[in-house]
Amino acid sequence: MERICGLILLVSFACASPEGPPRVVVQGTTFAGARFGDEHEVAFKGIAYAVPPVGELRFRPPRPLEFTEGEKTATEFSPICPQPVGESGGLSWYWDIAEAFGQERSVVAPTPRWDEDCLYLNVWSANWNSEVLQPVMVWIHGGANYTGWSYESLYHGEALARRGVVVVSINYRVGVFGFLAHETLTAESASGSSGNYGLLDQIAALKWVRRNIEAFGGDPNRVTIFGESAGAADVGYLLVSPLAKDLFHRAISQSGGYQVSDFRDLAYEEAQGQKLAERVGNLRAVSAAKLLEEAVTLGSEQGYGPNIDGWALPDAPARLHVEGRQKAIPLLIGANADESSMYLPEGLEPPEYDARQRQGTNEYYVCPSQFVARTMAGVDTPAYLYYFTRALPGSGAYRAYHGAELAYVFGTAATWHRWESVDEYLNEMMMNYWVQFAKTGNPNSEGVPYWPPFGEGDAYMELGETIRAGTGLEAETCRAFERELF
Repeated sequence: MERICGLILLVSFACASPEGPPRVVVQGTTFAGARFGDEHEVAFKGIAYAVPPVGELRFRPPRPLEFTEGEKTATEFSPICPQPVGESGGLSWYWDIAEAFGQERSVVAPTPRWDEDCLYLNVWSANWNSEVLQPVMVWIHGGANYTGWSYESLYHGEALARRGVVVVSINYRVGVFGFLAHETLTAESASGSSGNYGLLDQIAALKWVRRNIEAFGGDPNRVTIFGESAGAADVGYLLVSPLAKDLFHRAISQSGGYQVSDFRDLAYEEAQGQKLAERVGNLRAVSAAKLLEEAVTLGSEQGYGPNIDGWALPDAPARLHVEGRQKAIPLLIGANADESSMYLPEGLEPPEYDARQRQGTNEYYVCPSQFVARTMAGVDTPAYLYYFTRALPGSGAYRAYHGAELAYVFGTAATWHRWESVDEYLNEMMMNYWVQFAKTGNPNSEGVPYWPPFGEGDAYMELGETIRAGTGLEAETCRAFERELF
């Protein structure tokens, strides 16, 4: 099919030009991006996927964009969604890691500017202007559903795109803006729910992908969602949400298994919202800065999160999994060996440190991931479990900490990482596994160690200084965890 620049249609398409920036037309709007390599390797940053959720649209589900003619530059990332900065903000995790590796905090970039108008996404493609479509990987960032943004330094998609997938990363509302519930908001909603706006943003972004990603060389029928920490927990919520039906075809959950047992109902979140409303009055009239300030002052900001509202989330995730109501799609899920190391009190000495670290990691990450993998057999679909064990030189007591796998998945080694030859190999293998899974629903391919599905005797893949398959990871502890879920 010949694609002609300047033709305005309701469909999306790419525009080939021997000179100048790459261009795509999305619902009438022409976006001019930039190349990060050869003529086919392109990035489009800061593309809106929904109407700005401001004014009367604050605390409402996202609204789709209307058809609009015109041209926009898509070479700069958008503002991030409103969130705290400084010690309580999203960069604190990066500061802690940098300091653990003996680096100054200044090695970490400053927090970007935030704005309520923040529902934007980014696309990386090495398949631009091709008629042969590639699988799509949609990244959902972490940050406790409280902080974080789509283009943190570890999340850039160039390296993954060069391996044959189109990468999309999305902003979504977080904290009080993304998850505040209130009885008044519930009463005005046609769904009889409130909160979960951040999840609804993610669903809106996936609808945008389904409608428009072909213009970037992506296949809307081969979409993989993947995320880490809260982003992985959100992957889990989307896996059981009826509102996300048919929007993705595979899922990857990195250190987010805790969502099966760590959740709140609508009434709890409405009570949290009432506390804030008593301080600020009209929740839509108060400024974004004041709303954020008061939420932080109240000390309940981190209490805002996804809730069981009977609409976006019809029931507790664990129960939905046991009942076989999750999506029957291939799943890759796992955890790191030392997830809890960053969150323990200072001053603990072995063996107490090791015991508490292991307990927290198993309870919130390893065992919930196994539970989810096990329940996928009930819907006759494969699940692949991993256990990341690589402790980078210089990481000290953090070892294989929460988020340590990210640089290996994206191929974005941060400046504080001291990679050795084993890390280069591990990076190569993990990117291979993740991309192959996105392509086929199976991480295995020729020339890599075989990764058995979990159903083969509770099998898992250790990803560390060695890459090897094993069985029965923390078997006794995890069986006890599963028995105590209900």
